[in-house]
Amino acid sequence: MKPLLFLHGITLTFGGLSVIDNLDIQVRKGSRCGLIGPNGAGKTTIFNLLSGVYRATAGEILLDDEPIDDVPLDRRIDLGIGRTFQNLRLMKHLTVLENIMLGQHRLVGSWARILAPLGGRWNRAWRDEAMEVAETLGLRDDVDRLAQGLSYGVQKRIEIARALVGRPRLLLLDEPAAGLNSSEREELVTVLASSLPRDTTVLIVEHDTGFVRTLCDHTVALNFGRKIAEGDPASVCGHPLVVEAYLGKDEPIYRNRPQPALSNEAAFQRNDNAA
Repeated sequence: MKPLLFLHGITLTFGGLSVIDNLDIQVRKGSRCGLIGPNGAGKTTIFNLLSGVYRATAGEILLDDEPIDDVPLDRRIDLGIGRTFQNLRLMKHLTVLENIMLGQHRLVGSWARILAPLGGRWNRAWRDEAMEVAETLGLRDDVDRLAQGLSYGVQKRIEIARALVGRPRLLLLDEPAAGLNSSEREELVTVLASSLPRDTTVLIVEHDTGFVRTLCDHTVALNFGRKIAEGDPASVCGHPLVVEAYLGKDEPIYRNRPQPALSNEAAFQRNDNAA
């Protein structure tokens, strides 16, 4: 299938430091692609390039065959790019529904209109659409509550709902499972598996490899800004270079005393718990 997103020869340097090095990534339309790698691999930097926070030193980013490198940061959303962040960016003094509806500003065309009373006749269609998204993400019972004080897992889903309600072609999820306990992670991956629109292409940065293996159909692994493996999630997570990138070659605990062999999945889990 034709790629929606194509990063071709992308290089990003800060001074003399190369952060991304001649990187090629293709993400097919309608796919769920995981972007994995240890801290400092360049994963969130890729998201910042896609959303316009950074501009590549060399190379080209194509969205549906159209170059987007010259599109300003504040116009990237008009291209159909939606994003969540590692650190929550909610309006804590607004309700859950109001937070979600803020994601519709590109479609509505006016902040004054999107912030008008939700009961207004013209605004009901937008409210109904936001309610539908809230329901698919398990937020229906929380829509009238203030975002402040809700559990971290619920707040994560509010941010995803706010990105989805903007009808993105490309949805960037930056560590959606970070900070969640095991039950919250399981709930989130179940909700996402059933609620993400099939025509929305999703690129996910995530350290939880179990999360990636459950949700994604394709995975790219990075280390030091370079691609070290690509393919189906199980193969990539078990690739020797990926395991080495997460655990290192010469971890002292293995040099100094005998240890029982770890499966790749167990090794990743230990690394996740230590992070």
